[in-house]
Amino acid sequence: MKKLTKLLIIFFAVSFFNCNSVYAAGSSSSGDSYDNAGLYKQGKKLVLRAKKLEKKNKKEKAEKLYLKALIKFEKVSISLKKLMLKIKKMQIYLII
Repeated sequence: MKKLTKLLIIFFAVSFFNCNSVYAAGSSSSGDSYDNAGLYKQGKKLVLRAKKLEKKNKKEKAEKLYLKALIKFEKVSISLKKLMLKIKKMQIYLII
């Protein structure tokens, strides 16, 4: 009976530490996707605001908002390209 309880305690302790390390490893890469989603949403909001300003014939303000949105979309694009390169490198390592 004592051996069984020791084995169960060891099993749960090992599984607990194993699960924690798995979650810790995944958290660093997930931050980029949240940033990309946030930047995309911000850019989308800027475009919608710019469209409203165009309807009100405030084209100069609308152009400024379009430029801000473009900068945000470019940042998302650059980070997605970097992510794709990482994925391709991982695929090469998996093939080899």
